[in-house]
Amino acid sequence: MSPGLDEAATQQFFLHRVLRILAVLGLLYGSLALLNAIVYFASFGWGRGRPWPSWVPLGRGISYSFYILAMASISALQIVGSWGLWRWCAWSRRVLIIWAAVAIMAGTVNTITYLISTVQALSATTQPTGISVPYVIWTMFASLLTSATLAVVTLLVMTQKSVADLWAPRGTSAFPVVPFAQAVVAHDSADSTIAS
Repeated sequence: MSPGLDEAATQQFFLHRVLRILAVLGLLYGSLALLNAIVYFASFGWGRGRPWPSWVPLGRGISYSFYILAMASISALQIVGSWGLWRWCAWSRRVLIIWAAVAIMAGTVNTITYLISTVQALSATTQPTGISVPYVIWTMFASLLTSATLAVVTLLVMTQKSVADLWAPRGTSAFPVVPFAQAVVAHDSADSTIAS
């Protein structure tokens, strides 16, 4: 086997390992997030008059329950996409791209609305709070980066052309053509072009 084909096979093996690791991390992270939502509802029920945060757009009570359900739905989407990736299903790539984009947007909107609410609450009070606004901004920004890291990495990996090519249809046969066979076909067609 030529060095070029050996290097391509090594890169292919590495890419498969990376995708396997992403699938496992996605299953673990999504399961924990979904479990968190289930434990929340088991503990507090469905809008039982709990004083929900003022930054929830629809107000109090059941609207925050819908927010938690939305977060649980995002987690379920991650679990489905990660399971599909583990099973090596072609649709898993699209599902994980959608999950990553939605998770990043939801986290960003959540952080911004919480920061606006916090800054407004701090500026409205005349009592000393002992909370620094720059510190609150920094901690929320750091929290967003920490929670969105897996989504960002997943989005970057899944949008790579080499990952998209893994599930691209090759030829008309029922099985994908192995790289060595593709190289031989390309070599044979180059020889026939030179001969003609």
